[in-house]
Amino acid sequence: MPPGFETRRYDLDAGLLVGALADIDVLIHAAFIQANASNEDASARNIRGTLALYESTVAAGSRFIFISTLSAGPAASSAYGQHKYVIENALVAKDALVIRPGLVVGDGGLIRSLYSTIRRGVVPLIDGGLQAVQVVGTDDLAAAIECAVQGELRGCHNVCAAEPVTTSHVARTLAKHFGIKPLYVYVPWPFAYLLATIAERLRIALPLTTENLLGMRSVEYAAPSPALAQLGWKARTWSELLPQLAFR
Repeated sequence: MPPGFETRRYDLDAGLLVGALADIDVLIHAAFIQANASNEDASARNIRGTLALYESTVAAGSRFIFISTLSAGPAASSAYGQHKYVIENALVAKDALVIRPGLVVGDGGLIRSLYSTIRRGVVPLIDGGLQAVQVVGTDDLAAAIECAVQGELRGCHNVCAAEPVTTSHVARTLAKHFGIKPLYVYVPWPFAYLLATIAERLRIALPLTTENLLGMRSVEYAAPSPALAQLGWKARTWSELLPQLAFR
């Protein structure tokens, strides 16, 4: 953990312990209860817990930052995007700060899962991998948050590279970067979704979940935040981020 940062446990259902926000200048909230068969009330719990944390943070005199997603929107197919959108609207109405990152590129998350899939030798490309994504490096995301705090920004801000890339391009260039020649397999979206649904019911982990697949279908192009650009922030493109990837 970098100097000046620390993690503290927060239960979206139970709320905060007394004094949990002591000596905190900025709180970054990224916790989320995933919607599934065992969490049918996930939406209400996410909204209730996040707004309670926001109110506690403001009462403590600290800044509150909510980490959302570019897939959040009124037409979002995934429960993740739907829940994030509802929370965004509630927080913006309270003049809070919302950061909406694109596909985060770093040693973790979906990029790490894709790398692991590539190493296994067979890469499924959903609908041929034609889905467009906008990326943001972990360092660029951190820099955007720092700029937003120092610039005292409010409202929603898209944090991503302006240039979209296809998931097929990401997979193929990632494989080439690491000197791997996997087999690429075309997988129709309905079949991929059915397979992911069955795997989740059987509690089998796959690189892509049903939520990931639904998210692919509702992501639209998002212009990077003009306010952040005015503060000197700019996200690196996929081609600029790729050479720096070296998974441990």
